[in-house]
Amino acid sequence: MPSHSTVLSYFNRFIDLFLIEPSHSTVLSYFNSLPKTSSFVERDDGQIYSPMFSAVRLHGILDTGNIQDMQLMNILPRDTLIDLLSQHYHSVSILPRETLIDLLSQHYHSVSILHRETLIDLLSQHYHSVSILPREALIDLLSQHYHSVRILHRETLIDLLSQHYHSVSILPREALIDFLSQHYHSVRILHRETLIDLLSQHYHSVSILPREALIDLLSQHYHSVSILPREALIDFLSQHYHSVSILHRETLIDLLSHHYHSVSILPRETLIDLLSQHYHSVSILPRETIIDLLSQHYHSVSILPREALIDLMSQHYHSVSILPREALIDLLSQHYHSVSILPREALINLLSQHYHSVSILHRETLIDLLSQHYHSVSILPREALIDLLSQHYHSLQGGGDMSLMKNFNNCAIRQGFVIDSDPLYHSEILSLHGFHFELKGVGSRDGIYSFYMQRLKPGDPVLSFRQCERQTFSMRADREVRYCITAQYVKKGENQLQTTGIKSQKFALGEKTSKSEVLQVVGVEKPLYIQFSVLFPTS
Repeated sequence: MPSHSTVLSYFNRFIDLFLIEPSHSTVLSYFNSLPKTSSFVERDDGQIYSPMFSAVRLHGILDTGNIQDMQLMNILPRDTLIDLLSQHYHSVSILPRETLIDLLSQHYHSVSILHRETLIDLLSQHYHSVSILPREALIDLLSQHYHSVRILHRETLIDLLSQHYHSVSILPREALIDFLSQHYHSVRILHRETLIDLLSQHYHSVSILPREALIDLLSQHYHSVSILPREALIDFLSQHYHSVSILHRETLIDLLSHHYHSVSILPRETLIDLLSQHYHSVSILPRETIIDLLSQHYHSVSILPREALIDLMSQHYHSVSILPREALIDLLSQHYHSVSILPREALINLLSQHYHSVSILHRETLIDLLSQHYHSVSILPREALIDLLSQHYHSLQGGGDMSLMKNFNNCAIRQGFVIDSDPLYHSEILSLHGFHFELKGVGSRDGIYSFYMQRLKPGDPVLSFRQCERQTFSMRADREVRYCITAQYVKKGENQLQTTGIKSQKFALGEKTSKSEVLQVVGVEKPLYIQFSVLFPTS
């Protein structure tokens, strides 16, 4: 092995030669002329090099900028070049990009010998070279220099995150949010859990996502609504209320139960639609809110079950004033027993302004009202009271004419009975405006039943003393009556219905003219329900 002075003399000689003739051939011929000692290594191609050559090459050959001389790098082993770059990182700029990329592709752990800035600069110009770095190396780079994200093509970063979604954690929240704000369609490359976690900590970043992306997220992961602050969700719904449909009803109801003032962010139509399907959710809204809703959209009363509305009125009877009179009258006409949930004052006030609504109340209800509040008789205008009494008088004089009852199916007086055992004969009395009818049902052992109605004379023994004492008798020889007899029973699990249909007949007191048409039923099974419907048309 030559001494240190000998080696130095070799290199001094080399420098002198290179300065005289700086060419590739000169350097190679010089190396070929060197003795093959242990200080030098013979390459496979028969050429000789020395590790000491790296310093000379750095300060001499490469500083010339001669592209041909740069190719001398190929005579150096990888380890020597890596060692060179680790000490003189700024010399990377003198290497062709392809050479450096080739080096990194085979020795990716040598990334650490490059300054971050150098590598970032390399990737910014040769972004496709990212593929030569292991994912771990690139992730490590980004974790320390997250601002270098911008030197990567969006496609490259998206591809990285799509395969290594857990690497999202190596990026600062700000960097990821900035990335998503520009490429919101890339949201799908993130796992739902990752995105949800991001939003849970940076809910204000919701604004960086397109509404469509957030709606799609919530539609599939509605339970993730809980990771958003109520304020953020309410703000979202206020601008995109049609997106309410992507939330589960339970979620929206829960939101409203905690933040009922947020009802105002929903269109009335949306809230009404919600209540129409989930009327029990009325209880989660403050009374004031629902009263305010009804006051502006009184026609929406129909979306609430009667029970819910009645319950509302029973506790907040002063809210009656927020309902249109028509809506309240319609409610009372179908649920007259609900009158009891209104204070007397409220009902009297209603009648004083809408006296024609008296007809919606049952007579018993009105009588009970007037009996306790007789001074409230004055709430009925004299015209209305006179009209009421005159119609009642003419009805009695006309033999019980029901001039206001035009629809038989809705207005007819009904009475009936049930046959579920022996005896095979049943009879009841129907008294109406001075006319008395016996409703009969006669059966036989072979299962044949006959049903009909018959007008009774004033002295008929069928009438009891109590009935004769408390009821008047009409002296009219005949009375036109519209009636219908119906028999209903179940046979072999199916509902059976037989009827005479609506008939019109003049009932007199003679033997043949006092009896109605007979409804005969054969092969019935008990129990058997019989109904008689009667209406007196105008004479």
